[in-house]
Amino acid sequence: MRLTYAEQLTESLISYLRPACLRIEAAGSVRRQVEDVGDLEIVAIPDPRPPRPEFGRPKPFTSKVDELMHHLLEEASVMQVKAGPKFKQYRIYSSHFGLPAQTENINLDLFLVTPPADFGVLYLIRTGPADFSRWMVTQRGKGGPLPDELRVQDGAVWRGEEKVSIAEEADYFKLCGLAYVAPSLRRPAWQYVQEAAVSAALQGGIAT
Repeated sequence: MRLTYAEQLTESLISYLRPACLRIEAAGSVRRQVEDVGDLEIVAIPDPRPPRPEFGRPKPFTSKVDELMHHLLEEASVMQVKAGPKFKQYRIYSSHFGLPAQTENINLDLFLVTPPADFGVLYLIRTGPADFSRWMVTQRGKGGPLPDELRVQDGAVWRGEEKVSIAEEADYFKLCGLAYVAPSLRRPAWQYVQEAAVSAALQGGIAT
């Protein structure tokens, strides 16, 4: 899907879900401003308060997010693919959200930040790209930037059994001793080394 349409669709979904969340942000290709978007990714801290029971519904929804998404399911605006407590996936029917009829449908990956996960960690990982995310959670002894005494597990950073609070992405970069990198520029360090070597080889070829 073209970035322009993907941004429009993501913003519509975020606006719709915002009342059910303490915080909600676009991640993935849209956040990185990739021109050809394969799927939509959203990271959200859900409102922990349970929704009010709906009249005539025997069992209340487990969360306000589930309640809002159920209404979209009833309208046939989306189809649910996965329904986990922390990760939900939907097939989005784009024309139901004001996009041109010929616009292709697309998947939404919805990542919910629930304990013990921290927003800063999941937002970083789900922004990607995948190689950069894998590198960022790799310890220094294995070629990544994460201090060796730390590990990433369940969407959080741990030192032994103690959780290290990472409220924002900037906190994670600081923990790793790195300057903040804008989403559109994110690449693992080994790619920069590779590119530098290629560039040097090309310059050498030109020089000869």
